Amino acid sequence: MFPITDHLTPASLREAVGCLERHPDYRLLAGGTDLFIRMREGHIRDVGLVDLEGVPELRGITESADVLRIGAMTSFSEIENSPLIRKTVPALAQAVGEVGGPQIRNAGTVRGNV
Repeated sequence: MFPITDHLTPASLREAVGCLERHPDYRLLAGGTDLFIRMREGHIRDVGLVDLEGVPELRGITESADVLRIGAMTSFSEIENSPLIRKTVPALAQAVGEVGGPQIRNAGTVRGNV
């Protein structure tokens, strides 16, 4: 379907960094919403991917010492529905609720859209 030459699936941040050190030309795969469109349109060809889906350190929403941390692999839906986000940054919860449709919000990530 897509011109993927290799697909690596690290299980930790350390493994992901190692993958990128060994393959600096590989693309990071977060939600894939933008990447797959660009590949389908032919803008990206013969690409190796480092899939970040299985890297737990990049997920979640936490608060510590008045600092809010949103992991790069946290989906728009997770942000929109987070009680912590709704309490501390309600405008962000509302804004991400306007991104694309439900399928895009379930797959799309902060990292992939920055």
